[in-house]
Amino acid sequence: MNTEIDTTQTPVIEKPKRKRRLWLRILLTLLILLSGIIIGAGGTAIAVRRTVQVIVEHPEDIPEMMTRNMKRQLKLSEEQAKKIQAILDIRITNVRNIMKEVRPLLHREIDEMHDEIVKILNKNQKEKWEKRFRRFHRLLPPAEEK
Repeated sequence: MNTEIDTTQTPVIEKPKRKRRLWLRILLTLLILLSGIIIGAGGTAIAVRRTVQVIVEHPEDIPEMMTRNMKRQLKLSEEQAKKIQAILDIRITNVRNIMKEVRPLLHREIDEMHDEIVKILNKNQKEKWEKRFRRFHRLLPPAEEK
């Protein structure tokens, strides 16, 4: 019997098989997906808010913004864009004037609705209603245009 150790061959050491952590991969994948959704929603909210803010602060720019958007999406010629710009200038001004007339009526009606509803509610319901109504009221255009 030969008890000598052969040193010319390197011993093969088998690594123990690691259990695949499928649940960890799924969790990390879902975490990355959720992060992307949150970032995308946040970015969209910021973009929408900025656009709305520009429109509210500079309503006179609405026709130009609409024309630029239509020109890009519909591939309008310069002549078409100029004609559309002229139409939008007139019509949006008319709409803004109509809104000036209607806004006070709108606010009066909504305030009366609020007052009638408050009379029916108990204390706890009134608190909840007031909170909801304030959120809703902030979404309305101001009673008087700046």
